[in-house]
Amino acid sequence: MAEVPLPWELPLFVAAAGGETAKITRLLQEEGRGVNFRHEASGRTALCWAAENDYWDAVKLLIHRNADVNARDNQGRTPLAQAAAHGHAGVINELVVAGASIETRDALGLTPLMLAAQGASDRAVRALLAAGADPNVQNTEGLGRTPLSRSGRARL
Repeated sequence: MAEVPLPWELPLFVAAAGGETAKITRLLQEEGRGVNFRHEASGRTALCWAAENDYWDAVKLLIHRNADVNARDNQGRTPLAQAAAHGHAGVINELVVAGASIETRDALGLTPLMLAAQGASDRAVRALLAAGADPNVQNTEGLGRTPLSRSGRARL
């Protein structure tokens, strides 16, 4: 049985995580994997890596190449959730304009707004609220926690 390569062993993911747009373009043409190729072990796509690492140009390029903005990794996280969890407001805006769902929950029942609030990113929280994210949505644990209660702060 062949071993699954680690994400940083796959050139497309390395290029996306590093925001190398010229390399992404070349690899998409040469490797033939397609823009929505998923890492077998994590389920992540190149767009997930670019969004997590705040590379707007790479995000725009991948969206232009028809990357699935709502693709979920093995934890149920979308590129928007990755951007929100890491506080990348600019990438959040790009993904929302491209049609990313703002209320998608990950495997733990967390929305992008909950992840942004938990990460204490005011800019990401504001970007999601401006896009229409529901600040009163409750988690799925049955505890009634909202993005505000997840933030540990009284201001959003």
